[in-house]
Amino acid sequence: MNSAVKVSPFVSGHSISKVVMLLLALSLLVSAYGVIMQYSLAGTLSQLDPGKAVPQKDINSHAEKTQIFNMVSLPVALLTAVFFLVWIHRVYRNLPALGARGLKYSPGMAVANFIIPIIQLFRPFFVMRDIWKASDPGVDAGDGSGWKKAHGSFMLNLWWLCFAVGLFINYAYLVLLFVFISKIEAGVFLNMTYAIMFAHILGILATVMLILMVRSIDHRQDDKSRHMGIASAPPGNVTLKGAGA
Repeated sequence: MNSAVKVSPFVSGHSISKVVMLLLALSLLVSAYGVIMQYSLAGTLSQLDPGKAVPQKDINSHAEKTQIFNMVSLPVALLTAVFFLVWIHRVYRNLPALGARGLKYSPGMAVANFIIPIIQLFRPFFVMRDIWKASDPGVDAGDGSGWKKAHGSFMLNLWWLCFAVGLFINYAYLVLLFVFISKIEAGVFLNMTYAIMFAHILGILATVMLILMVRSIDHRQDDKSRHMGIASAPPGNVTLKGAGA
């Protein structure tokens, strides 16, 4: 059945994608420092008796270093998250204008999937997969559901694996730290430190993959819009005639 379908016009995400990539590159440096900090802590803990509680002075020293690290990392993480989510909203909102029909999420829900605890362990993968496939310039824009048959991306799979595992480790670390911080043994704390250091490394890999994906999606959407003869427009609503309902 053919009918008029009201959708938002295509608005290039090129400018905001450059900001997102810059902030992600900055977060790489922060994560690298996090690995160094955890490696230093592991060296201190390895010198202690693994069966005894960690001395309070070592806990306090680590807490002070963590506080300084958080003063730098949290603003960077928040700023990166805000711009990244704005970018997600932009590129997901572009998909109907690029011919995609049958999308599972609204732009707002696509953003929420990155924020809601637990859900953020798996739904971001599906959001990014939809964006990747529906932005493919090789997909016929006249076939509203053709994007679902498009090829996925190894970058996407690797990003999600590193992102989800790293996020899970961070969740577990925070819970264990909260429960056992006052009586934690040096051996247990050492293993936790290795785990969070591994999570930082996974975060670095995930960020590298994300930079590559942001760049690729930006190019794919701009290329597809040019193939369709669509010029970038300010936000608003337009009517695409003859689109599949």
